[in-house]
This record gives sequence, C-alpha cells and structure tokens, in this order.
Amino acid sequence: MAGRSGDRRLAVVAFAAAVLLSAAEGLGVNWGTMASHPLPPRAVVRMLQDNGISKVKLFDADAGTMEALAGSGVEVMVAIPNNLLDLLTDYDAARDWVHENVSRYSFDGGVNIKYVAVGNEPFLSSLNGTFLNVTFPALQNIQRALYDAGHGDTIKATVPLNADVYNSPENMQVPSAGRFRPDIAGLMTEIVQFLNQSGAPFTVNIYPFLSLYGNDNFPLDYAFFDGTTSPVVDTNGIQYTNVFDANFDTLVSALVAAGVGGLPVVVGEVGWPTDGDKHARADLAQRFYAGLLRKLASNAGTPLRPNQYVEVYLFSLVDEDAKSVAPGNFERHWGILRYDGQPNLAAAPRSAAQSNMEATGAAVSAFSTASSSSPAAPIHGRLLASPAAWRSARTLPPRAVASSRATVLVSNPPPPPLPPTPAPAAVAPSKVDRSGRFCSPRAARELALMISYAACLEGADVVRLFDRRISARREPGYVFDKACVVNYNHMSFGGGPLEVGTEEEAEKLMSQNEKDSANAPPKLVYNNFVLRLAREILVAVASGWDKHVDIINKITPQNWKDEPVARILELCILHIAMAEMTSKGTPHKIVINEAVDLAKRFCDGGAPRVINGCLRTFVKDHMNIDTSQPAPAESKA
Repeated sequence: MAGRSGDRRLAVVAFAAAVLLSAAEGLGVNWGTMASHPLPPRAVVRMLQDNGISKVKLFDADAGTMEALAGSGVEVMVAIPNNLLDLLTDYDAARDWVHENVSRYSFDGGVNIKYVAVGNEPFLSSLNGTFLNVTFPALQNIQRALYDAGHGDTIKATVPLNADVYNSPENMQVPSAGRFRPDIAGLMTEIVQFLNQSGAPFTVNIYPFLSLYGNDNFPLDYAFFDGTTSPVVDTNGIQYTNVFDANFDTLVSALVAAGVGGLPVVVGEVGWPTDGDKHARADLAQRFYAGLLRKLASNAGTPLRPNQYVEVYLFSLVDEDAKSVAPGNFERHWGILRYDGQPNLAAAPRSAAQSNMEATGAAVSAFSTASSSSPAAPIHGRLLASPAAWRSARTLPPRAVASSRATVLVSNPPPPPLPPTPAPAAVAPSKVDRSGRFCSPRAARELALMISYAACLEGADVVRLFDRRISARREPGYVFDKACVVNYNHMSFGGGPLEVGTEEEAEKLMSQNEKDSANAPPKLVYNNFVLRLAREILVAVASGWDKHVDIINKITPQNWKDEPVARILELCILHIAMAEMTSKGTPHKIVINEAVDLAKRFCDGGAPRVINGCLRTFVKDHMNIDTSQPAPAESKA
C-alpha cells in the first residue's frame, strides 16, 4: 500500500514544474466520482495531503467521502444536487439537509466545511429555466439554516454558476461592458446582493478550452497564459492577452453594474482535458496548467482586480469514465489523473534548484505531473455554449442498436475511440448442479435479463423470444462440454456501449454475436428450475410492462430519460426487479440486492447506485413498504 501511495504522489508531483508555496496556498481541486471504479476516498485524501492541496470541491455530501475527509484539515465545499433544489424551497427540508450533511460532520476534529454549493450551474441556457424559480429560495433557506445551526459565520452558501450567466453585448464585445444575461438580470442582481450581505463569494466556472473547442477562428495562444499576437483591447485601454482574464473581468464588470463590485469571486472550476478532441491533449493541458499556476503564484490577479489572490479549484482530480459524452468526447478526460490514479501528464523536467527548494521545504510541487485575427467572444462554462447544439447532441437517436454482446451505437462521423471498458467486478458465479448446469435464482435473473435485453433490441415479445430460444436447435458440430458450460459467459453483452463507424460494421458485429450465442443452447446451460423461474419472471415483465414504464419514468434520473437507448440494459434490470417483487412475492431486500449486483457486473458508471435508489423509491411509494434499512450485503439467492 505504501508503494502505491508513493507512486500516486509522484504522479501528481510530476504534473508540472515546481511552484512557490504561495501557489499551493489556497489551491483547490474538484473531486468527482462518476467513474466505474472510483478511487478509495481515504487514498484520495492522503494524496491531497501529500501534495499540499488544501481545498476540495465536491458534487454531493457522500458519507464515505466526508468520513475520509474528517480530521484531514482540507477545506471542503460540499454540494447540493440540482434535483434537490425544489425540495429545499421548504425551510424545514433545508434545515434537515444542513443537519444531516453539515452539522453531522462539522465539529472539532471533523470535516473542515467552508462552503455549501447550492446546485451546480442551475441557470445554464440549455436547462430551459428548469431551476430559475427554486435556486434563490433554496440558497436563502440553506444560509438561514446554517445560521440557525450555529455555522453561519464560518460556512457560507454559494451557487456555482456557469459563465454563461454574464456576457458582453454584441456591439461591444469587451470585458468592461460585461452584464448579467438579460433574461436573468433581475434574479442575478438579487442573488449577488444576497451573497454580498451574507459574506459569501460568487462562484463561477471558467473554461478557456471551450472557447477554443467551440470556435475554429479562436486564436490558440489566447487560451493560454504565455502571450498572444492577438490581444483584445478594451475601450478603457486595457489589453487582454488571455481569455481567462477577459472572462473573469467580464464578470467583475457585471458585478459592478449590479452594485456589488467588491464581491469576492471563487473560480469553482477551471481546467483542460487530455483526450477526446484535437485540442484536448496532454501537452496542451500541461501548458495551460503551468501558466495558470505561475499566475496564481504571482498573485497578479486580473486587470480589473490587480494584485489579488484568486481562489481556484482545478477541474478535475480524476477522469470520470461514467460521464455522458454528449457535450463532447473530451467530457470524460478532464482529470489530472486517469480513472486508475495514474498520471495523464508526463513528468516535467526538474531543475537542481527546484529539487533543493523541495528538500528544504521552501517550495512544493502542486499538480505538476475566412478567419478573424481577433479573438471571438469566449464560450463560457463546461457545457457547449450553444444550448441548441448541446440539446441536439443529447437527443440525436442512434441509427442502429444491437447485439446480445454490446449496445452498438452508430455515430456519423466516426467518433474518436473511447477508452476500453473496464472489466466487470469479480463476483461469485451462479451455482451449478451435478450435470454442470446453472441452477440458482441468480442464474434465472441473469437469463431473464439477457432475454429482456435481446427482446428490446429486436422489438420482440419477451416470452415468445424466450420460448423460441429454448426450442432452438444446436449448431451443427456443437459438442457438449461441462467445463465449457460452467465458464460460459451467458451475459457476454454486458459492459459499456460499443461505438462503430458504419451500419455495415454494426450488422457484421451483430451477426457474429448471434452465431456465438447460438453455440450454447439454454437447455444445456440452465436446469429446469432456472428455466421455469426465468419464464415466470418474463411473464410478469410482459404483463406489468406498461404500468412499470409509467413508474420508471417518474423515478429515473433525467439523463436516463433523455437517452433511453443507451440505458436499455439498466431499464431491463428495473423491469425485472419490479416484476419479481410484485408477482413472485420475493422479499424486496433480496430483489434489490440482486438487481444492484446485476448492475455492478453488467452496467457502467453510477448505474448500481441509481438502480438501488429507484427500486427503493418503487418499494416505498408503490408497495407501501419501509425501505429505511439497507439491503443485505449478501442475498440468499
């Protein structure tokens, strides 16, 4: 363990050249966990401490993460997801949230909570105003609840906002003309005045990479900090040589116009991806971070706020392979480290002076591992600047899906290759009888899932498809081998979506998968008990399908509803679990545990957690059963 910890420390230390301690002072990092195999929280906290990272910004208040941070001294920004904002417009709910997620950890020797992030970029244009009416009331209630709990003087509520909440008018694209977006100007003025009164900062996410990604005419060097041949000259005579300063000062001008020119600003997210686009490369990321860290070390501030310390949270610590790639293929590659904790960036050369400075403790290494000639208006935020383009990217239907081995999504043009899908977690195999056939309820659920998935892809009735496959003739030349059957991967379609470039490739892959799956007839793989139970589950799935579709629509997250084709496997698990609970009478704890187990083995990302939550909601709201106790770690199946 010590060796691995040392390797990770070296990975981060090698990120960029050494910088003075003043740069690391106040340096923060975003810690996201949308990965198929998240790093252990305690290991991450040790890594932060080893590298002098004093602040971390979270996207929730997960108990495991908070417990790992206890006693570390790391300043923490905990977060409230957007889907809770409506609930928190009720003060009692806000008070309960503060009690459970702040007071519970905020004590001597506990978690050093500094901020509560109320939502995340809730005013994005692409969200179509979903959270406009609930964000400010939730912010007010959380800050009031913090005061009532005795934390209000030391813990402040803020709202991390995408930089698309402010801009400059079309006829004057300069920072000094910055104003809040016209459609939310009144609301933003109320929010910033409230932040000013409560002593909280304005939190903004700034992404120079997206200015470059969204505009082929954008000068490359303007995205970095080492000078440009095309500076932006403001009407006040100030020259801007990088888009970060221009973006930041556009916000400063908007704050001045709103009457709170002195409001502190925290940069909640800033970073550069290392893969997924022609400009998402490790060398450009290293160039960006090196310039940013030099800037932070100098406390140079920006032209409108010169010689000032800027509080910054880098985005992000680790790649997140379970995130949607709708904004772009780069979305999974913002990490300084890869999913497994290995460095995304090559080690920087180290001078003797730097080594000596580190040895004496005088310095630390912090995360070092027809065109226009003038820069266009920056694209703000981590999502695409054009809401229409982003929405169409999310909702564009795939032109082919299939196979019993993987979800095949045909994209046009062919996308850059995705990282390989991690192998499923090792689990105990289903029980096998004396004849070498699977004989446990777990195998029945696996078989039901395989048939349901195939039926969705083929548009077939699940029961008829089951009967057809059970009666299928074995392939010529097939030889029954017990040893092969025991190791038969009868869920070989599990794993993340596989992307191919053309429909022809998809058809070829589907055809091969059909041939492969036909080589092991179900009657030779499963015993009669499994076949009977699987069919009973599938009959229940078919009879309750319409009812369960309506329920699933209510309890699943929005991104699953937006991209149902990419969630066929997960939705099938929900249908099977609901059908078994309602028709077979299997105890809900066993069914939920088995469904989560299926999701862990055959789905990606956060599917197990979401399926667990959806099924608990289903049991509580539609079966009137108390689910307050956690499902057992091991089922009886």
